[in-house]
Amino acid sequence: MQLKYLQKFYLTLIGLSLTVAIPPLLYAQGNVYVESGSELSNFGTIDLATPSSNNWVTYRGASPGYYSAVGTAGYTNPGDAANVNGYVKHYANATNQTFNFPVGTGSDYRALSISGTRTATSQIAVAWILGNPSSTNDPTAPNSGLHPTTSVGAGLQSVSSIGQWDWYDATSDATGLTVTVSIPNLTAFGTAADLRLVGWDGTNWVNLSSSGASGNTENSTLSGVVVSGITALAIGKISSSPVDYTPTIDIDALTFNAAGFGRDFVVNIYEALGGTNTSSLQFRMTKPSAFTLTYPTTNSLSQVFGGTNNNNSDWTFSETSLFITATLKAGVIIPANGQSVIGFRAQRKSSIAKGTSQNLAVTILDSTGGDSDTFNNTRRTSITAN
Repeated sequence: MQLKYLQKFYLTLIGLSLTVAIPPLLYAQGNVYVESGSELSNFGTIDLATPSSNNWVTYRGASPGYYSAVGTAGYTNPGDAANVNGYVKHYANATNQTFNFPVGTGSDYRALSISGTRTATSQIAVAWILGNPSSTNDPTAPNSGLHPTTSVGAGLQSVSSIGQWDWYDATSDATGLTVTVSIPNLTAFGTAADLRLVGWDGTNWVNLSSSGASGNTENSTLSGVVVSGITALAIGKISSSPVDYTPTIDIDALTFNAAGFGRDFVVNIYEALGGTNTSSLQFRMTKPSAFTLTYPTTNSLSQVFGGTNNNNSDWTFSETSLFITATLKAGVIIPANGQSVIGFRAQRKSSIAKGTSQNLAVTILDSTGGDSDTFNNTRRTSITAN
């Protein structure tokens, strides 16, 4: 009776934004569910293994409940049978404080710890969310919703569908912190050397690691450094395969029968070795003097083969008198064994004599995008003013 009374009394005070310290060992003797918008604060040490069954649960919606720890307070003896099934928040009260978030599902412990440079007023909250981020909702702002595992930044091949950590940087000062996580069994996903801690930036999963994990089995560790704007964390992998890019040109016909006649064409950039670009890819298109070349700067439909969707929004374009240069935007990848389609239009100049033939020539610039083979980087197609 005393425990239930204290718990109810505590949660009522928290709802009124008041602070009260209750001896933490009381909580180790019964179930405590932290409701939406409430916090159960810890100023000492709580043993999660007493009792041994899972008793530590919070609301997991848009306004979570939190088990909170202040300063050097913490939670001991976490494990698969003793972890917080929900959200844990830490309030720093000194610079560079470390903390271990004992989060999981109640039956599976997915630890996350922080270390490194940190302010004395930092507030960070974490929860482990089991399930594919592409179809399992991240409930909290600012980037609530689904985080597709196919939306990956430069250098990443894919993101694990097992789950994600909701990462809430309440004071917006976590940039530069080192995060270390305990990973699920990922032997079917990738090698330890290829695994990377990744963060959701609102658009893509981006790489936060400079090296791989300690292993790819259950409870191996993986570290990364937080960048600005991250609101969720997960496990991704890079491609250990080399990349090879090669271009082709598709056009419905090669003749331009009248002055001023125009025709769409597309440049296809194919990846042939199963790797993904680790840096920005560039290609150059020559400007034939008898034709004017134009291009959309956003995705559109090119009139090739009855209509071909292009990916022009993924590229930036610049021009000289001789060339058009296209550069893949930062954070965009061409999928392993995939392609990017870039749309152009060629228009015959009015003064060009019949029978004039010139080349459309596209060349991938050497070493861009990590390209490993420069012998297949150019493709030419001759077009004619007929």
